[in-house]
Order: sequence, then C-alpha cells, then structure tokens
Amino acid sequence: MGRGKLLTWLVSIGSIGFLLMELNKESFFMLTALFLMTGVACGSMYSLGLGYLTDVIPRTHIAAGNLLISIIFSIGSILGPVFGGSLISLSNGTLYFSFFTVVMVLVLIGNLIFRYQLKNRTNF
Repeated sequence: MGRGKLLTWLVSIGSIGFLLMELNKESFFMLTALFLMTGVACGSMYSLGLGYLTDVIPRTHIAAGNLLISIIFSIGSILGPVFGGSLISLSNGTLYFSFFTVVMVLVLIGNLIFRYQLKNRTNF
C-alpha cells in the first residue's frame, strides 16, 4: 500500500472517528469504542510520518526533517493542552470533538494536496 496512502487512510479514519464522537458524546460506551478505534488509527501517526518523510525527501535532508518534526511535535505538546483547555472552558465542553474533527480534516486536506503535488512532480 505505501506509507502515503496508509497515512491518508489513517487520517480519514481519525476524522470520521472524531466526527462520530461529536455525534455520540452522550453515550459512554460509544465514546469508549470510538476512542479505541481512533486511537488505533491515529496513535502511530508520528512514527509513520517520520517513515514517510524518509520516502519523500532526499537522503541528505533527513536529519533536518527529523529535527523539524521533533520541534513541531514539542510545540504541539506544549500548546495543545493550553488551547484544548481554553476551548473546553470557553465552550463548556461542547466544541471539543468538533475541534479535533476540523483539525483532522485540515490535516487530511493538506496530505491530499501534498500527495497530489508529489505525484505531479518530475524530480526532487
């Protein structure tokens, strides 16, 4: 299948999972099942993204790419809880899963655009 297609499928499953969480947020059992499904799909995106990086950039830039991904991951780990907590506080918890759905759809769109551009590229 390839890492690019797999990454696209996993982001799609994650988007659908978060959307279904928003629609079923009153049911504890549905939320638990959906968290399990979405966690399985999205839990390995960091390592899969690193693997995909090695497929799409020249060998000489892999170290710099790993560094940038690590920096972005660290910034997200710091700012994510702040933004998430603020969102929960401001919306009384009503927009929590909607926010993740929007983020996952934006990542999916970015992934599809990148894959389309990469497919139409003739050289690195």
